[in-house]
Amino acid sequence: MRYNALCIVAVDFDAKSREIRRLALSVDNADAANDMQWNVQDLKDHLNEIERKIAALQNNVQVMLNKFEKMIRDLLVDELHAPAKRNFS
Repeated sequence: MRYNALCIVAVDFDAKSREIRRLALSVDNADAANDMQWNVQDLKDHLNEIERKIAALQNNVQVMLNKFEKMIRDLLVDELHAPAKRNFS
């Protein structure tokens, strides 16, 4: 590991185990160091939104499958009854 790299640990220490102090706060999340930081709640909200969209998509797919199955079933029933209808016409 390079000496100037930051270690990823529960507390803020640099690569030489020195405590990091006086770190400036981000300004409108424009700082390069803070640009990639996400709030835990933001991540949870994003995950919940993705899960909601997946559930809606699964529901839509199931509805379409049910309609498709019904269409096939109706076509098969019509085809099976076609000879009988011709005999009585």
